Order: sequence, then structure tokens, then C-alpha cells
Amino acid sequence: MEKSRTHHNTQRLIGYGLISSLAITALVGCEGGKEDTPDASCNDLKAKHIAGRTYEFTTDYSVEGGAKLNSIEYQWGYGQEPKTVFNDDPVQYTFPNGQEYTVYAVPYFYLPGVSDNAEPRESRACSVTIPE
Repeated sequence: MEKSRTHHNTQRLIGYGLISSLAITALVGCEGGKEDTPDASCNDLKAKHIAGRTYEFTTDYSVEGGAKLNSIEYQWGYGQEPKTVFNDDPVQYTFPNGQEYTVYAVPYFYLPGVSDNAEPRESRACSVTIPE
């Protein structure tokens, strides 16, 4: 019912010359007013203890509206050079002894129509602490 009322109001506005054909396309092309905008998020970073100070990291993320993963940058939390991977395969890393480390995963996504470059999606959910 809401759709027909919107359609009726659109026709009335067209009659008054207040809506252009571009706006009509936008109104008609969006089902229920919801656009399919590309978006992505980092949901979780999991650390699995392998042996000694070696851990395996897995990043959970979600995409919608045509967004695609470009890469994931793992930041080890103590000034060591980050590691960038161009897939979502698990990554292993061995930490030095003696302190606690907070590891961050920063995935980069292509968001068609939003940006020509891969955009980072940082989140507190994508960090994990490695105990001493």
C-alpha cells in the first residue's frame, strides 16, 4: 500500500514539475527506499595457540552490496613491521618472550561506487591480546 501512495505522490509532483527524470529513476529503482550500497566490516579476530609463542590468526569480516576484500594488514603490537596478506587465509606469527601483545587486523575492501581505492575498516572487535 505504501508503494502505491508513494507512486501517486510522485506522479502529483511530476505534474507540478518538481521532480526530474533522474529522481524518478532513483525512486522507482529502490525497492522500499533501500539502496544496495557497498559496505564491509571487520567482525572478529581470533588467535589460536599453536606452540610456544606461535599463534595462528583468523579474521572474520562481512561484505554487502558488491564490496570485496582486497587485503588484511596484521599489526603485531610492538613496533614490528605489519604483515599484509591478499586473501583471508589464516596467518601464523611467533612473538618474542616477555610481554603481552595486542594484535590488530585491518582489512581493506574495494567498495564499488564509493571509492576507487581499497578502504580500511578498523574495529575494536578485530583485536586480540596475546598473554605474556
